[in-house]
Amino acid sequence: MNLPTPFDPDALLDARRPSHTSRHRPGVRRAFAVMLAIGLTLARMSSFAGQSVATGATGAPETLAIAGAQTAANVPVAGRDDEGRLTLRALRLDQPLAIDGRLDDAVYEGTPATAGFVQQEPRPGDSATEATDIWILYDATTLYVAARLWDSEPDRIIATEMRRDHRNIGGGDSVTVALDTFLDRRNGVLFQTNLLGALRDAQVTDERNENTDWNTVWTTRSARFDGGWSVEMAIPFRSLRYGSSGPQVWGINVERNVRWKNERSFLSPIPPAFSFGGINRFSLAATLTGVETPAGAKNLEVKPFAIATSTTDRRASPPTANELSAASGVDVKYGLTRGLTADLTINTDFA
Repeated sequence: MNLPTPFDPDALLDARRPSHTSRHRPGVRRAFAVMLAIGLTLARMSSFAGQSVATGATGAPETLAIAGAQTAANVPVAGRDDEGRLTLRALRLDQPLAIDGRLDDAVYEGTPATAGFVQQEPRPGDSATEATDIWILYDATTLYVAARLWDSEPDRIIATEMRRDHRNIGGGDSVTVALDTFLDRRNGVLFQTNLLGALRDAQVTDERNENTDWNTVWTTRSARFDGGWSVEMAIPFRSLRYGSSGPQVWGINVERNVRWKNERSFLSPIPPAFSFGGINRFSLAATLTGVETPAGAKNLEVKPFAIATSTTDRRASPPTANELSAASGVDVKYGLTRGLTADLTINTDFA
């Protein structure tokens, strides 16, 4: 923010008083000038604060002076501070969002998107050549992240992987959301998908170590449209770990890969030196405000599993044919606190 230039009381007085009064009552004149200068300064600052933020074609703010993390009431849908750091505000929904990936709900028509992705590769620092629009929404139980991913040649979109947590999901066209729910700028979680609706999630520690064995409950759907593809993610709050309930301030970033162009871009810019691990750099992520989480609920996850086999061995003594066997087990996860989870496994790997 550029504050108004301070007034010089003597100069202001000289400009406003008649020359024949210059030798009379200097103390009174100077006090009057100081009060006048203060009044004009406050008036100019008030006028400056009341100026509206310019918006682009999508209706999202282009610039906004933000000093650190702001409360939701002080920030429009998105804005950048003087250093270019982005702050987003999530918008609350009155009812759950229908997750189909089509982005045809009324909320997308009436809510400005956040855009302005910046390339990491192949032209670091340049604007992304394919536009991406982002919406951050939530209701009483769920965080929603939606994206409209424009593509000038949609027939060249590459998506070939459906296996959960497989690295090939990121080898094609994909979008990844990173959340730092404790705002420590070091640790967080990732959610990645592609046009086929594949799921990849991971825990990140120290901005580099990814644990893809972390599989939480979330939903994603993708769809094509004439100008590219779109995606909706639904992440229940109970699938995340965060501080106390109520208003939250989190870190967030979004990465998009356009494989046929070998272009990788981010909502909050990431230098090329971090290469493929750029999405893990929570210290460079944007700030997310406006989310209000519910009171903590009991976080219990039960995952039963079973296997059946049929064995034929004619060389055995005695020979066997179509001999059936079965085994079962169960995994249990229970959230003791927001940062501590107890794991219980019965009959691990059917041993």
